[in-house]
Amino acid sequence: MAGNMRAAHFDALELRDSLDTWFKTQLGTDNREALLLADTLFFNATNQSHANGTTKNLFLSLTTEGAYSSSKRLLFLMDVVGHYVIKRLHSTMLTVTGWPSQIWRQAVKFYGLADLLNFLFFLNGATSISPLYTLCKVHITLSNAQLRPEYYQNSMLASVQLHNRQLLWNSVLELFSILLLNPWFNTRLRRAIKSSRTSPIENHGDNCMSCGLFPTNTHFTDCCSSLYCYACVLDTLDLQRCIVCHSNNFKALPYY
Repeated sequence: MAGNMRAAHFDALELRDSLDTWFKTQLGTDNREALLLADTLFFNATNQSHANGTTKNLFLSLTTEGAYSSSKRLLFLMDVVGHYVIKRLHSTMLTVTGWPSQIWRQAVKFYGLADLLNFLFFLNGATSISPLYTLCKVHITLSNAQLRPEYYQNSMLASVQLHNRQLLWNSVLELFSILLLNPWFNTRLRRAIKSSRTSPIENHGDNCMSCGLFPTNTHFTDCCSSLYCYACVLDTLDLQRCIVCHSNNFKALPYY
């Protein structure tokens, strides 16, 4: 159950990050203050304080009944204000030289290592999702949390349905490719189309001399320069007789 809870929390984080990225994309701005305002509105809309001192996240509630063991204010300081301050500080440190820049780079590496260790501990049973959460003693309340079975059932059902549709579509494409590339089927299909015509073929010079349609993969004969579809010129070559000038000695060349 604990492993499922952690997987559910990762799903919740992915949902939150995807919607947050989409929301910022719609703003169409790189101004950090504007993004800070957007983060604030987004945070207030997706988090709700409870009387027992915990904070319930909208995306976490979609997958579990869990919550964060901290106030909404503390979560706001860590997730929104802290993120903004770190981004600002990082941009500033990239423009300076000397020992402040070196210390900052080492701090970034140290935090990355701490984040990796925290992730491994999280997978092994810990309940804090980042080193900052661990430092502030913010945990996911897993003891009373339960998975929402309908969420995963619906996800699995949608995945199976999508997989079945892909298999069906691939089968249809494979069938069409086998039939359309088969010379025997292609020849008989074109003969059936020609035999179904009730009036003589009207050729306006740019159409195939055999089927009367606009030629596909156009070829022409060297005897009278008549245009043909590739499949139609194969039939003409099989007959060994040009249907226009009735020549017995001719070749078909690509028209390009």
